[in-house]
Amino acid sequence: ITMRTQWLIAYAFTVCLIVLSAGSAMAFDERDNPNALLKGKYRFSQNNTCAIVFDSIGFTSPPQLLTTGDGFTALLYLTGVAHYDGNGNYTLKDHGLFISQLTPFPSGSSPVSTFADDCSGTYEVNPQNGSFIQKGSCTATDGSYTLTGIKFEGQIGPEGSVLTMSSAEPVVQTLVGNGFANKRICGAHVTSVRMHQK
Repeated sequence: ITMRTQWLIAYAFTVCLIVLSAGSAMAFDERDNPNALLKGKYRFSQNNTCAIVFDSIGFTSPPQLLTTGDGFTALLYLTGVAHYDGNGNYTLKDHGLFISQLTPFPSGSSPVSTFADDCSGTYEVNPQNGSFIQKGSCTATDGSYTLTGIKFEGQIGPEGSVLTMSSAEPVVQTLVGNGFANKRICGAHVTSVRMHQK
């Protein structure tokens, strides 16, 4: 064996060790903290359809989900930026449109309003398949209301570049504001794309 051949064998062996070590470290990190699979800033778009009830209970237990007071349905369209810290915590800022489906409405009414929120919460990643559960709450940027009981089921796409989330379970949320309180159940779909870092 020539000196050059020996050098190439040694080089290939070293590269293999580095790759195996990196793979072992990554696997260890994911086992030790699977939430590290979800980290970074994401731009998201979200659509909600909500049933809103004007009382402190809102709905009877599933599967009936009968309303316990008067209410209405509404559509919400929002966008914003979410930050996942890799340790199971997230923060986000959003803004959007709230469109009441109380119809018909007379001239001079205001079926469309705008909103902006600061939200935070926790998430938990399943390292086996990249699915995750996200829970949180929001406060209006002007302090006029708080929203609690938010829950999504999500999936991390290849290399973490895209996230999808949905709210397809009858989770009752609580909205409390200046002089009002209500309960709501929302079906929702969220698509998030990881933002390029400078």
